[in-house]
Amino acid sequence: MKLNLLIVDDDKMVQTMHTIIVKRSGFSEKPFNFVNGKEALDFIVSNGKEEKYLILLDINMPVMNGWELLDAFSEFGVENEIFVVMVSSSIDQHDLDKASTYSKVISYVSKPMTKDILDGLRNHDKLRTYFF
Repeated sequence: MKLNLLIVDDDKMVQTMHTIIVKRSGFSEKPFNFVNGKEALDFIVSNGKEEKYLILLDINMPVMNGWELLDAFSEFGVENEIFVVMVSSSIDQHDLDKASTYSKVISYVSKPMTKDILDGLRNHDKLRTYFF
């Protein structure tokens, strides 16, 4: 089964840059873009429980931020296989520590996303089977 890639960031320029690097690196041919966590949650819930996701997730967004989206997975009983990479400009240790408390978060990286970061994700234990 394929892994759907979601880019969740309220900055359109960041979305565009991440979409380009994701496509050029061969990581995903068609990433889905959302400007807040609520849009991403609605998309996941509407697609059914069989779908699997890798989410490149910003923290600070309007409507529903990254933390609220992570909390909503539990609140709404989202049982999909979901892997989250926090992609943030924050280097606050509190954010790093908080991210590590969520089981769906597999990595925390600084913006912008790069080919090297994506290459590292390809080899991540939880993602390797989707790429090889």
